[in-house]
Amino acid sequence: MRYIAIVDKLPPDFSEGSYSRVNESNFVHSATSKLPISSLTKKGIENVVTVAKVATSPILAVPSFLKGKVESKALNKINEIEESFVSTAAEFLYNENYNSWFKTDSECLDWALGGISFNNASTKGNYSLEPKSLFSPIIDCVPNFSTDVLKKLMQSGGGSELIIVERNNVPKSFHLSGEFGVFDTGLYITHPKLSNKLIPLKNSVELIKDIILEEMITILTFLGAKRIVIKEAIGKKINTSFGFKGGTVGSSSDSNMETLRIKEFGESPIDLARARKAVLFTADLPKFKTIFQAREHSNQTLEVFEETVDFSANIDVSVIKAINPASISGSINLKKFWRMEIEFYDKNKLPQAIEEGNANWFKKLF
Repeated sequence: MRYIAIVDKLPPDFSEGSYSRVNESNFVHSATSKLPISSLTKKGIENVVTVAKVATSPILAVPSFLKGKVESKALNKINEIEESFVSTAAEFLYNENYNSWFKTDSECLDWALGGISFNNASTKGNYSLEPKSLFSPIIDCVPNFSTDVLKKLMQSGGGSELIIVERNNVPKSFHLSGEFGVFDTGLYITHPKLSNKLIPLKNSVELIKDIILEEMITILTFLGAKRIVIKEAIGKKINTSFGFKGGTVGSSSDSNMETLRIKEFGESPIDLARARKAVLFTADLPKFKTIFQAREHSNQTLEVFEETVDFSANIDVSVIKAINPASISGSINLKKFWRMEIEFYDKNKLPQAIEEGNANWFKKLF
């Protein structure tokens, strides 16, 4: 899973690119080249100097005129002392910089909009919100962001990626509303079917549900729908009867169903090409696909069916609850039972396969 943290400004101490926590084995091997003494705190420098003095005191005590005559054993001893010093200094440097992040690449993995990125593997199991300068922009827009939230987020889906990006660098086209959309700061996920669309994490399940609903209605409209009713089960007991004509929506026979959408349409041209282009989530619904085929290859005028729709889209519910502890209680249902009834116009009485000119007429409606 890829999470996007949209913030007002990137942390000033970090340039764009991919980052990783300190790796102890690699760090100790090349500590002096990767971490110059100037990167240490004043206390750190004093400690290193102390270690250096203790380690080198036997050598410094040797008179200068004797140094050129030191035998091989003495040379070996000097080398041993030097290795001990480097190892001790490296260990100290690692402990001093345990919470540090180091740039591993000037680019932000395969994310085209830049920003600062790291994945679960690069945390090295350290989910501390240190240094604060890196995480403060996220904390400012996600008040409940904590070490526990970061851990859940990074470990979700077997290992995830977090990208911190400035709001001004995210194109409006990435918004669900397109060019009319305005991004708020906060945590986002990428659209399950469109990598160039972002969905706010906190209400992602409900948004995906609405996206699927609108996709269904759009496709059915292009297929010549006259009336659409979509209901959702809100209780365990499902009444298999479905009153449509002459019945009242929300009557006692449907008391355990909630009406999600009721749509009625006048006659309009059928547009199979645009219906196909609208297919994203409905490609995963077998019963819905048969409706498409029935309208394309025959003249079906009524369809009543039930379908269990999955909104999970690999979303980790524990992460959503972690960032919204006050607003979410109980479980989040990622699967819903829907009941649909669609009436279609007789397609032989409607304009058929529309040409480009008629397609422009449709664009005025959608």
